[in-house]
Amino acid sequence: MAPPPCGFSAPAPGGGVDLRALLAELNALEVRSLLVEGGGITAASFLAAGLVDRVTAYVAPRILGGVAARVPVAGEGVGSLDDAWELQDLEIVRIGGDLRLSARCRRVA
Repeated sequence: MAPPPCGFSAPAPGGGVDLRALLAELNALEVRSLLVEGGGITAASFLAAGLVDRVTAYVAPRILGGVAARVPVAGEGVGSLDDAWELQDLEIVRIGGDLRLSARCRRVA
C-alpha cells in the first residue's frame, strides 16, 4: 500500500487554513484524533471554529508576564463570561514541579 500523500492546501477566506476542510481530509485518511500544538492564534482558531473537545495545559512554577508576553489563547476572545468556553471533568496531575491540567471543553453559550 502506498503511503498517504503529504501536504494539504485549503486556504480560508481572509487567510490561514480552512480547519474544517483540513479535518475532513484527515478523517478521509482515517485520522480520528488530533493533537494541536501551536501558539495562541492556532488555539484561538480551533476554539472559534468549535473544533476543540479537550484541552491540556502545562503550568510551571514560573511567572513571565510583561506586555509582550505570549498568551495561550489569542485572537478575538469573548465579550463576557457567558460566551466563554467551560472546562469540565478537570484532571490535575503533578509532573515534577509542573502541573498538567486536562479537561473536556465546551462553549457555554
